[in-house]
Amino acid sequence: MGKSVIIIGGGLAGLASAVFLCNKGYDISIYEATSKWGGRTYSYFDSEKEMYIDNGQHILAGWYENTFEYLKIIGTYDKLKFKNNLSLDFYDKEKQNYKFRCGNLPGVYSLLWGIFKFSGFNLNDKLKFLKIKKIINDKNLL
Repeated sequence: MGKSVIIIGGGLAGLASAVFLCNKGYDISIYEATSKWGGRTYSYFDSEKEMYIDNGQHILAGWYENTFEYLKIIGTYDKLKFKNNLSLDFYDKEKQNYKFRCGNLPGVYSLLWGIFKFSGFNLNDKLKFLKIKKIINDKNLL
């Protein structure tokens, strides 16, 4: 008789856990309360804008090595489209669109460029991000 595991929640963590444990020989049962698998990472069609909107795109940032490994195991990694520069669209409650675009600078400087060009932040907010850069420099994370 093999070992079995019950996973509560069919979000990315639950699905990834199921795949990894299944590959180790466990029998898996997953219970999800909603009709959507994948948790917060899903797409929906906005009929007003006539376009698909992705929710959860933050999960596919380059430092999510385990997520990439999971996508390789389930055979979907090759379907990803990578961009050289971070580019995100934000909408406020009045459906005003704000475009966040990073520059062609190395590392954190590209992100800081995008922050200072982003019209969704006021000047005070932008200046607060300089503290983050100082922390990064102090910790030698660049």
